[in-house]
Amino acid sequence: MPEEDQRNVLRSGGWPPPYQGGVVRDSDRLPVPVPYRRPPLPIQNDSPHAGKVLLACAVVVVAGVSGMMALLLPTDESQPPAPIAERMVFPTPPFPSPTVSLLPPSATSASFSPSPALSSSPALSSSPARASSSRPATSRPAPPPPPPPPSPVRPTTSAPAGGTDLTVGRTVGLEVRGMTGFRVRHRNYAARIDRITAGSSALDRADASFVVRRGLAGAGCVSFESANYPGYFLRHRDYAIRLDRRDRSSLFAQDASFCASGGGNAVMLRSVNYPDHTIAVGRGGALRIDDDRATAFVVRTPL
Repeated sequence: MPEEDQRNVLRSGGWPPPYQGGVVRDSDRLPVPVPYRRPPLPIQNDSPHAGKVLLACAVVVVAGVSGMMALLLPTDESQPPAPIAERMVFPTPPFPSPTVSLLPPSATSASFSPSPALSSSPALSSSPARASSSRPATSRPAPPPPPPPPSPVRPTTSAPAGGTDLTVGRTVGLEVRGMTGFRVRHRNYAARIDRITAGSSALDRADASFVVRRGLAGAGCVSFESANYPGYFLRHRDYAIRLDRRDRSSLFAQDASFCASGGGNAVMLRSVNYPDHTIAVGRGGALRIDDDRATAFVVRTPL
């Protein structure tokens, strides 16, 4: 039916108005929304006291800053300001030469022989002196020069070509029995045997010479002092025979004392504090004290 078709027709843009016989009244229309307007903010009048408050705050800040500056800055204007950084004073030539230690004559050879005669001296400071306004700079006195190197001690009396003569005060050489030319010597503070002959260098021949001393641990035994480095004795330490400087301790005296025993033309050297250990040639020619074997030595004239 025509009327039903008109009822089902939708109007674009909104809901269909109620059917009133084809007539649309004003009361049936949707109201048009009115846009919302924000009311204007009230205008605040400047307070007459605002300027006075700001001025008072500024006065307080200026007064505080002035007080801080008065506390930090010195009040005595006659005193010069402290320097920010001290001036570095560098030395001018000629520069002081460092102390040169004199080496023993044997140190110039190719062999690495110990240098026990050298005394350690403090090194000269090479840094520039810093100027100081509160205390005058003082220079440190130069260290005393090192003592001259000891000269090798040579025997003054003749001695037999070989045997067991260990007379106190005699300079001897200890040659391994059955190994002609192989003698006890010190090298790099270690005692060992090397082939030492009349054609060897002066350093090797001096290293193979020892002065027989009365046993440091008591009478009845002997100690062997290096001929070219007086004050250094053969002693055992950790079972190895070494050349160490005497330190006046009881342990050193016992370690450096040996009692001679044997017969014929050779002697064996037994430790005082380890009676069951005797000097023997070990691996590579190094000397040590051993409780299983012993090496016999022939006392020779030093070369």
